[in-house]
Amino acid sequence: MPDAEIQDAERRARAALRTAPPTLSPGEGPNRYALEAQREVLDFIREVGPPAVLRLVEEIRRLRAEQAKLIERLRSVETWNTEP
Repeated sequence: MPDAEIQDAERRARAALRTAPPTLSPGEGPNRYALEAQREVLDFIREVGPPAVLRLVEEIRRLRAEQAKLIERLRSVETWNTEP
């Protein structure tokens, strides 16, 4: 995943946490139940989605830093093994 995509996902998640949830107009008949379900789904997405994205972004950054350290250690071992 490119850095630009990670930064975009993080930006969008932070923006979602700052904005108000979308409003739903009241419905009549069977539409009312769909609107109630949508409200619950929107609440769930708002509660779980952005924080999960932010946790994933942090984990990706942590793993990339760990990968860079391991690659550097591997390079130093390779250099050490090739010295006379």
